[in-house]
Amino acid sequence: MKKIVLLVMLLSTLVSCKRFKSSDSQKAFVNEFNRHLSLPLTADSLFIAQLDTLEAMDLPLLETLQTDTVKEELAGTLNASIGECLFIEKLKQSGRYQGYLDSLSPGMIKNAMAFKVGKIELKDGTHLLLWGINESSFDADPFFSGTSIIASYTNNKGGLTHVVIDESYNAGDPPSFLQKRTTAQLTENEMRITTKTQARDADEEEWKKETAFLKLQLESGELKVLQKASSKN
Repeated sequence: MKKIVLLVMLLSTLVSCKRFKSSDSQKAFVNEFNRHLSLPLTADSLFIAQLDTLEAMDLPLLETLQTDTVKEELAGTLNASIGECLFIEKLKQSGRYQGYLDSLSPGMIKNAMAFKVGKIELKDGTHLLLWGINESSFDADPFFSGTSIIASYTNNKGGLTHVVIDESYNAGDPPSFLQKRTTAQLTENEMRITTKTQARDADEEEWKKETAFLKLQLESGELKVLQKASSKN
């Protein structure tokens, strides 16, 4: 009986101490991030404002992100934003960016840049990689501009799962407007993400407001949705 108890205890210890084993592509991506961040972390407007030095992502890193799986439920329109960053970066590298600017018309993308923020190593060996996107349109109506911070989690499928954790976005075509603000609380095992959106259409005097809440659990390379709720007022 004592042997069985000891065996159970040993197995429990081995399981609890098991560390996540990163794939080669995950290791290569993690190694691109030099700045170390710690938890708990609050991602909000102050966090964005304090990003004084932005290290731009190069084309290979952006292309890796674009081919990775992006869940709309968690990352929204991230694929489109990554595509815009690639488009602008390729224009700049080919010397055609100024010509593109000279041909801009309202509603077209003017600036789009993806940048690294830092990395967080979790106790089980997984990582959270924080990076962001700045984007803005031509300076006329319709317009849009915003900054998003994304947390990319090294998942157990050998890739990354992306979650928008911090966002300040404005868009409009007067008299229609849209504002979106996303904030998050990050701990060792959880993400608590709140998104507040308000919009007003041309034929409406009052703003439509919606608040969405998402609670995610991070465990051994798996990102689980623990709670999802939304309310309108």
